[in-house]
Amino acid sequence: MGVSPLILAAASCLAAALSGLGGRQLARRGRLGVPELSAADSLSRVLYPVQEPRASGSLAVSNGYSIYWEEHGKEEGAPALFLHGGPGAGCARRHAGFFDPDHYRVVLHDQRGCGRSGPLGSTAANETPFLIEDIEALRVHLGIEKWACVLGGSWGTTLALEYAQAHPNRVASLVVRAVCLMRSSEVSWLFGERGGAARLSPAGWRHFAALDDASNLRKRHVELEVRDDMSVLQKYAEMLTGADDTKRAMAARKWMQWEASITGMGAALGQSATARPWAPPLQTCDPSLLAATPGAGAREDSSLQYLWRWDPSSMQWLCGDDVLDSSAVEHALSQEAFEARVASAITTRPPPVPPPLPVPPSPPPAPLPPASPPSLSPSKQIDDVGSFLATQTIAAIPERPQAPSSTPLNPTAWVPAQAILTCHYSVHSVHYGGFSGGDDGILSRIDRIRHIPCVAVQGGCDMICPPSTALDLHRVWPEMDLRIVTGDGHSMYSSGLQAQVMEATDKFRALSRNHKDGSPRGDFATKAGSPNAHQIAPTATVTHGSSAAQRLNRA
Repeated sequence: MGVSPLILAAASCLAAALSGLGGRQLARRGRLGVPELSAADSLSRVLYPVQEPRASGSLAVSNGYSIYWEEHGKEEGAPALFLHGGPGAGCARRHAGFFDPDHYRVVLHDQRGCGRSGPLGSTAANETPFLIEDIEALRVHLGIEKWACVLGGSWGTTLALEYAQAHPNRVASLVVRAVCLMRSSEVSWLFGERGGAARLSPAGWRHFAALDDASNLRKRHVELEVRDDMSVLQKYAEMLTGADDTKRAMAARKWMQWEASITGMGAALGQSATARPWAPPLQTCDPSLLAATPGAGAREDSSLQYLWRWDPSSMQWLCGDDVLDSSAVEHALSQEAFEARVASAITTRPPPVPPPLPVPPSPPPAPLPPASPPSLSPSKQIDDVGSFLATQTIAAIPERPQAPSSTPLNPTAWVPAQAILTCHYSVHSVHYGGFSGGDDGILSRIDRIRHIPCVAVQGGCDMICPPSTALDLHRVWPEMDLRIVTGDGHSMYSSGLQAQVMEATDKFRALSRNHKDGSPRGDFATKAGSPNAHQIAPTATVTHGSSAAQRLNRA
């Protein structure tokens, strides 16, 4: 996918707004007694090598679901769990590359209803408490006493925190990336007609909202002087779970185009910040320069990358060895300041002429494929980032191959599990307060996990999960080590985010080592008498008993 020149030209404004000073070593010890991360060395790393799974299988759980799982790394290593995003994105083998394979026994699994877990795309009994019970069933199935490290990103952050709050004695450490709490305000930001993403990308939103009867729906609301911010989301929910395969496929493509355009918007801003960073002078690290005009007293240095870090030991914001003003940093991360900076970055540059999109030749004698979204003419101006990125999304977005499973949807049709499940959880978050304790349930239960060491890694240009959510979590959990990679967006494979997540999982190796030989401590070892992954059948049945919601409330 190409990157809009508009973003590249405007991103220097955002880079100036988010850039602090960095590059010098941190040589302090944290509250866990292990060395803290180096700001100079932790913004570019390659994933650990990943081999074929050592073991894999399918675990039968409640309500007719089966959960696919696989293991990587050291057979007798410290157990580590990766929780994928979405909801509904599924796990990928390279997710294991965030963990040191010589230390960790890494467990990946597809959450119910997605990936290789079935029934694919099913929303029945697909709620956060049931996902938590599935993790517990998998832990027992694999004979694991306690997770040495649980890593989740985006939606996986929500699930990781919910799981730890339900079972705090089963989690030794947490690493979360792209902080998401699945609150109604966060859903409204991305999928609401009056949300921040719609305001920043009006043409992209119009493309997303142009569903059957959507214009009539909005017209009726205007006539009644009522505007439901979530009317478009509700329409997607109806189409994605309806019986019409054609409408479901169309809705799924447009859903994924919208998410891709907003993700790409943040990623391009971050790419420009790395390629052309406007930074304050090196002799000062005054966060008041967040409001400075790009280039005013600043200098360009393509070798710089910026990491703001909340140090829970000193209770200070740091950038390298420099101490930042906490109130200025928190203002910079707030929703209002973030949106204002992005809007300014988009509107302070004239729209450039985008390059024409290449049109691959149609191989004869095959018939021409259905018409895809039209390419932009070289002379056509664009009114915002989203419109350009949306037109570059491919017309058909295939799901990766899935294991056969019974599903309430047409088994011969494409089942867009991620769009279905993301929409399902978003609707419940907005209309029913989510699946586990209301809009601020996670924040209200922080005391349950306050003792668990946690590193949160957040992209400063993340348009899917804006940094204000990480700030909200930080305010109720100051013991959490929060890192803001100013130039990165949402993707876990952005250079700074990838490196910081790996540094965090490396850091937590010390918690699960014997001091003498470095082997995993006994409290993480397989329970005596329990089966391990190599001694069990590939499919086993686990009975859950009482309802998942009741168990979460009792925990």
